[in-house]
Amino acid sequence: YGIDDTDVGKNVIQKLHGVYDHRQEYGSEIIAGSSFSAGLFMARRGIIPALLFGGLAGTGTYIFVYGLDKFKQIPGDMQNQFDGIFKK
Repeated sequence: YGIDDTDVGKNVIQKLHGVYDHRQEYGSEIIAGSSFSAGLFMARRGIIPALLFGGLAGTGTYIFVYGLDKFKQIPGDMQNQFDGIFKK
């Protein structure tokens, strides 16, 4: 039909790479969706496993979206915010 399989595969990989590059633009939606769906999946086991598994999924997704370096900055950022609030 005039379509080469390598062209189709190449186009798909390029589109997926573009989506991956722009994942931080939709970070909150990705994290919320994965946390909710993981918690919903575990909801049949009870509320505690659902909350725990949803939290772990959200943490893992946050690290995937923003990277481990950004995750390690959170305690310092929180300390800066607390210092700004309580030292006024």
